[in-house]
Amino acid sequence: MIATLLLIAAVNTTTPDSSMPSALQPRNAEVRAEVQQNLNEMRAIHEQKREEIREKVQTAQQNWEQAREQFRERLQLISSERKQEVAQNLQSRIETNHQKWVEHWSIVLDRLSQILDKAEARDDAQEASTLIASARAQIAVAQDLLEAQSDNVYVIEIESEENLGQNVSSALSDMRLDMTSVLDSLTLAKEAVREVLNALD
Repeated sequence: MIATLLLIAAVNTTTPDSSMPSALQPRNAEVRAEVQQNLNEMRAIHEQKREEIREKVQTAQQNWEQAREQFRERLQLISSERKQEVAQNLQSRIETNHQKWVEHWSIVLDRLSQILDKAEARDDAQEASTLIASARAQIAVAQDLLEAQSDNVYVIEIESEENLGQNVSSALSDMRLDMTSVLDSLTLAKEAVREVLNALD
């Protein structure tokens, strides 16, 4: 009876399950190293994108200044000082809102990328690898649209005092249409990241 128990104990200590963790340790280390390398590469890409957007914003500032000079010249077509002041205030708001949203969306995309970095570093990340890749692609699309948006300049094209209201509406409509495209893409990126988190929850 004792010999039988000793035999069973010896067999149990040499089962594949008991030796599996140590056997997998080198492989797990390789996987973690590969994941970390991928994360570092993606972080570098995201940072490069952010830097490109910053450069675009700086270039856009120069374009805004040139457009602003043209706007001041066209402003002389308006004889009413009150209407001139209203037009100047609206132009300033257009510039401020555009820059504010470009900077805000850039920060949001960076945060989404960081969330994916953390998700991809999890031990169970392989279960959501397809979703993670899809989310990465959607973020890249949004970043490209935002980079293009940061280059845009919106100026009220004053044709005459009589058409001032229409000119203002046209400038606002153009900016709203372009920014809606960026916002829609950003929303898709958020949803893609949310799907990743739900899959790993």
